[in-house]
Amino acid sequence: MNMKRVFKVHGFNVEDGGEATIDNTSQYILQAGFAPIDFDYGHLGLVGVVLFNHNLAQALKSQLKTGDSVVAHSNGAAIAVRAAELGAQIDTLILINPALKSDYQFPKSIRKVVIYWTKHDKPVKISRAVRWLTIGMCKWGAMGATGYTGPEDDRVTNFDMSNKIFGHSDVLKPIQLKLWFGKNLVSKLRSDA
Repeated sequence: MNMKRVFKVHGFNVEDGGEATIDNTSQYILQAGFAPIDFDYGHLGLVGVVLFNHNLAQALKSQLKTGDSVVAHSNGAAIAVRAAELGAQIDTLILINPALKSDYQFPKSIRKVVIYWTKHDKPVKISRAVRWLTIGMCKWGAMGATGYTGPEDDRVTNFDMSNKIFGHSDVLKPIQLKLWFGKNLVSKLRSDA
């Protein structure tokens, strides 16, 4: 049986390939009936983001097939949307504390976008100050701390976690996944709307 695939894309400042963050979603992706696929790109500092995000987006695009979905955290969101800008078709794009401009307009090649954010996300607030580093690619910003604030887009759903989550990667901790986020993630992946 061929399962639909969900690519997991971690943030930029991790040295464990997302093991302590985005990889914690694997069992819930499986529970939703999808095959989790790691898109690990190693540790990138700020200079690495500037030098490699575009190439990483091209690599992700080359692996995505029609019907695939993506779950991305932080800079992983910038990589995923850049892949869509380059023509990748993404069924469901789930962004967890995305490092994107809050008014970023998503490419039409993405069917559905779900954004999980918390006003307590300091790293994405700081990313606004270093936005100039990302010239030529998706601009970093504070979407992870504000949600999507752009023009109305029926494909986009904001989910404010501010009353539960108090840090940039906290929702990806095993306890939060077990208490509520895992179930929520499963429902968003299974939903056709």
